[in-house]
Amino acid sequence: MNYPESFLIILAAIHAYLLPYRQLEGLDKALTIHKAVDYTSITWKEDYIDADCC
Repeated sequence: MNYPESFLIILAAIHAYLLPYRQLEGLDKALTIHKAVDYTSITWKEDYIDADCC
């Protein structure tokens, strides 16, 4: 499933300051009505976003 890049950037910012990846997955499950992002997808997408913007 494709997730908006802005959503993944927000998750990356939360990861940088507050929560580890598995807790981000739980936060996403608690706050969203769509299929939640699993933590491995967050790590892969975050690496892609970091490489893409630099």
